[in-house]
Amino acid sequence: MKLENKQNDWSRQKLPGSATAQRKKLSHSSTLTAAQKVMQLQQSVGNRSVLKLMAGQMQRSRARTSSAAPIQCAKPGDAPPTIESQLEKRLNQMSKEAGIGEPLIVQYMTGLIDNEMVMSTLIDPQQNYPIDVIVKNAIKEQLKEDNSDYDCNTFKAMVANMALPDAARLNLIDQLVPEIDSIIDPFWHRAQRAIYTDPNFNSNPELLNMVQQTTPGGDQLNKAATDYLTNNPRPALMELPAEQRAEMIVALKEMPIVKSMLDGTLSQGGDAQGVHLLNGFDQLPGASITFELINRVQQALSRLASMVDRDKLPPTGRVPNIQVNPDEVVDLPQTFMEKLRGIRRQQITPFRANANRDDNRVRLSALDDIATIVHEFGHQIEFFLPVEEWLDIQELLRMRHQGNQLISIYPHNPKLQDEAAFNAQMPATGLYSAKVYDDGSTEVMSRTLEFFAEPETALRMIERDPLQAAIILRMIKPNEFRQTVPDPLRALLPRGDV
Repeated sequence: MKLENKQNDWSRQKLPGSATAQRKKLSHSSTLTAAQKVMQLQQSVGNRSVLKLMAGQMQRSRARTSSAAPIQCAKPGDAPPTIESQLEKRLNQMSKEAGIGEPLIVQYMTGLIDNEMVMSTLIDPQQNYPIDVIVKNAIKEQLKEDNSDYDCNTFKAMVANMALPDAARLNLIDQLVPEIDSIIDPFWHRAQRAIYTDPNFNSNPELLNMVQQTTPGGDQLNKAATDYLTNNPRPALMELPAEQRAEMIVALKEMPIVKSMLDGTLSQGGDAQGVHLLNGFDQLPGASITFELINRVQQALSRLASMVDRDKLPPTGRVPNIQVNPDEVVDLPQTFMEKLRGIRRQQITPFRANANRDDNRVRLSALDDIATIVHEFGHQIEFFLPVEEWLDIQELLRMRHQGNQLISIYPHNPKLQDEAAFNAQMPATGLYSAKVYDDGSTEVMSRTLEFFAEPETALRMIERDPLQAAIILRMIKPNEFRQTVPDPLRALLPRGDV
């Protein structure tokens, strides 16, 4: 039911062999483009290798811009994250899935620095050199080091050896981080733009187009997010008026897919087996893959395949594995009579299901029901929505949000009270579907599909929240929605009648 993600730790990875030797391979021919040089480097040392330049400082720089941060939930009482920041993080996730990771940008940036940064005269410890001379020398010297990680210690050591009063020396150290940023950031931004706008690197057409629409300079994903929102204004979304709400309910019930939901015949559709939605099973120690679980997974995927058009399902190569996890089993205290009779009772707390985008994995308990399995696979569908449809979901949540603070989903549960949501009324799917993730992932798609999976909850979804139901149905069954729902009702959805 929750999302998980993890951050790759590149700081401990080394490039095999001498960094000087690799640098020479990167820049041996001035006739090669920077992109060709990176490709040549990858071929010569293998895809697993990373030339790590100034690991510690670059971590700070990238964290400030487009870092690959793990998914973390905002806290109750926080202001909602801005849509600009969430879109930027979504673009960053798209770039990783297109094969563009930080190591590739660092390699490209290293080539630019190596080719263009002018080496200053060697530092004489007795002279008080400008800080940019200190930084540039350390950067260039770093390129000559063999397999070294950089964490600002090189710079600090150089400053410590300078003939300066202690106060001046400390002041100079305080200036190092912003000075490093001012020198490195332009190279980083140029490397970003060169890679994000090159189809040889960027296999995601939507991301490619969004960055191409920006201008050089500055963090490219930040600019792409801001420019997209500026250049694609939306009419204000409103709740459905009473008359149109009733009309929308009637119209949605006329959709063939909704009729299948309500009469319990979802799994009898053309793609009913849903085998293409599953890569396989993994079983963790202590967990059991039972026949009952396999049957429930088959039914869940069958219903999901019927509900969602094939081109809206996870793309090839991103079909998830199911990982079955052990449940928590606790022996309960025995009464006197139970001890005499040798009776033991246990309490089983099912593993909390979740979907992981980076690991391409759905984690389940062997006890999870069909609706929960559909829910977790629903996250996989939301992960790969086009930006404009993802923004439709965000617009619904933000339109319904009241006040300027997030609220707790579980205020009376000490273990879960930090899980935050928009202060939004979700008439069918409840407050959990307004949960906030820093990267912009939501529970709206997953929770709606969960409700669509069973006749009783599908009826509740349609009748209690026809706006949310219509927004999701337009995404998962666009042609059927367009053919069934009248134009005036379609115009009431995010972006109007599109």
